[in-house]
Amino acid sequence: MLQVGFVYELPFARDSSSWAAMLVKNWQINGIASWLSGRPFTIGGDNGLLQQQGGSQTINLNGTAQAGFGEAGPDEAWYDPSIFSQPGNAWGNTGRNQFRGPLTWNLDASLFRTIPFGHYRLELRVESQNIMNHPQWANPVTGFTDPNFMRIRSYAGGGQGSWREPRRVQLGVRFVF
Repeated sequence: MLQVGFVYELPFARDSSSWAAMLVKNWQINGIASWLSGRPFTIGGDNGLLQQQGGSQTINLNGTAQAGFGEAGPDEAWYDPSIFSQPGNAWGNTGRNQFRGPLTWNLDASLFRTIPFGHYRLELRVESQNIMNHPQWANPVTGFTDPNFMRIRSYAGGGQGSWREPRRVQLGVRFVF
């Protein structure tokens, strides 16, 4: 995971008092950029032949698992489904959280304008989450008997205001006294 936050105050006409300077001075750009590796996941297997009473079984991997078999997106296979098989009467050869879903990246940004009034100030704000409107894909379906096995079927989850949601823009005014 890498997150970078930034604040940049635009350097235009800071000391000028002309009408043009009043429009272009006191602007500020803020943002947070994030890059995350794919979320780990485990593919479960059937443990019926082992007569196992508890615990969990994992799937067998018959070859090399290459993430990004398809392009991340709806109904695309993330790993080649043909390289997996049920372990049968043995323990599966894969481990817990051995596989990773698609990586995600995001940019949240805002633009502020400060207007001073003596000891007070008025702030005009434009704020945006997921400004690039880049989709954040969830992990693929991991149920081996599911017809959508290894296909990405949804967006990554998140509550209201989550950076995984589609772009949101809000306008605001703040009076500081």
